[in-house]
Amino acid sequence: MADTKITQLPAAAAAQATELIAVVQDVPTVPETRKAVFGRGIASGLATLDASVKVVQDPANATATPTGSKIPIADAAGKLDAWVSDISAKGIKTADQIIATATVTIVIWPAEEYDTDTMHDNTTNNSRMTIKTAGKYLILFTASWASNNIGIRQLGLNKNGVELFNIIFPNNNAGMDNNQILSLQNLAVNDYIEVYVYQASGGNLTLNYLYGTSLIIKKLG
Repeated sequence: MADTKITQLPAAAAAQATELIAVVQDVPTVPETRKAVFGRGIASGLATLDASVKVVQDPANATATPTGSKIPIADAAGKLDAWVSDISAKGIKTADQIIATATVTIVIWPAEEYDTDTMHDNTTNNSRMTIKTAGKYLILFTASWASNNIGIRQLGLNKNGVELFNIIFPNNNAGMDNNQILSLQNLAVNDYIEVYVYQASGGNLTLNYLYGTSLIIKKLG
């Protein structure tokens, strides 16, 4: 590093600047610095961060204990007194589900893409998303139907076995039908959400698993 000259500074400020220059000159290479910072972060309970993120934490003001898969938020005073986690799940299909004509049919989810709060079971009651943490939830149901140009399609949302609402869609006339419903619901612990479909084509109709049929539930607050 080139010599650095300090001029026209008070004595105390000049001493501080000289000390800072000495510290900067002693900083290790960038990869080593990142490794050291991330190592301290992991040891103190913070999640691993990518190299572009910096976190400033004042342990004296921390009033909550870090938990896995959670991130801290500060109150107005700057105290880390609350922790926010990603509470969400996505049920998906592993095979087509055959829907009989003129029959309300609950949709099952034999697999999940993710589930951060054990809301879904792939085998037992696998049509359900069961709430483990009370709050306001966004629910998105997507249904992809096989091609058919006869009759209506209908999607509905149930809470604890009771219908909340449904929406009727006309058929697409050509090609596959892709329908969605979206809802925001206040849900308590042990409430469970299910979705159903209905079609009036006059025969069996396939609910496709390859083209996005899924149920997503995410806690917003």
